Amino acid sequence: MRRRQAAALLAVYVALIGLVTLTPDSVDRGVYPYLMRGVVFVQHHGIPGFRYSMIEEVANVALFAPLGMLGVLALGAPRWWLVVLAGTAMSASVELAQGAFLPARVASVTDVAANGAGALLGVTTAGIVAARTRRRGRIRS
Repeated sequence: MRRRQAAALLAVYVALIGLVTLTPDSVDRGVYPYLMRGVVFVQHHGIPGFRYSMIEEVANVALFAPLGMLGVLALGAPRWWLVVLAGTAMSASVELAQGAFLPARVASVTDVAANGAGALLGVTTAGIVAARTRRRGRIRS
């Protein structure tokens, strides 16, 4: 994927993150009862300490992993640290906005950490894929 294409996809994805995180209602509102049934099922079948917050944390990591991947593709691997920093800063900004302007949403430092970890996971995944592709001699610039 070319950098210009990656930058365009990154811009779209950043807008999508804004849409998901800055709406008045939580995105899981419609599926929350079903998710809670799953949590109770898991608790009763071997993992009594399983909590809904664990699903939220994994979702926060997963939400920012594509941002990390696209960021590295758009900016280049040497700027991986900038992608992680920007992802974490974006997450902190979202949480501040949620706390200040969206009373139905809960701002959380845990979300910032999970989102930053997601950006780092995406950067790492992009690096691994790029290294494997280079080894096979099929990389395009």
